[in-house]
Amino acid sequence: MADLSYNDFYGQILFSIGKLSHLTSLNLSRNHLFGQIPSSIGTLSNLTSLRLSVNRFSGQIPSSIGNLTYLTSLSLFNNQFSGQIPSSITKLSRLEYLNLGYNNFDGEIPSSLGSLKQLTDLGLGSIKLSGNFPVALLNLTKLSYLSPS
Repeated sequence: MADLSYNDFYGQILFSIGKLSHLTSLNLSRNHLFGQIPSSIGTLSNLTSLRLSVNRFSGQIPSSIGNLTYLTSLSLFNNQFSGQIPSSITKLSRLEYLNLGYNNFDGEIPSSLGSLKQLTDLGLGSIKLSGNFPVALLNLTKLSYLSPS
């Protein structure tokens, strides 16, 4: 477990983060980190929690995030991510908490998020997405909190 939140760290996450193969939880929230999340994050196959919120990460969320199949919590809110919400997130079948709010995503809310049956919290606040609210999200019967865009 690595909780490095609230440390005023500056810089980027290095590609070598992928070498921390035994890490089960990574919290880098509320620092001054920027740039793109390296695709090597997807090699941290033992992660159950990934929290990168309230930084200045930009670009697209790497599709390799879908390799983190033990994740139960993914918090990426309040960054500068852009592009579409990656469909690879729907591979994270154990997710209970997902917050992508306050980013610069475009496109539609993927209806495939409705396949994340364990979700109890879904944060999509202040995202300027287009299209209708996906009916498939009604399949999320465990959902107790929803912050729509």
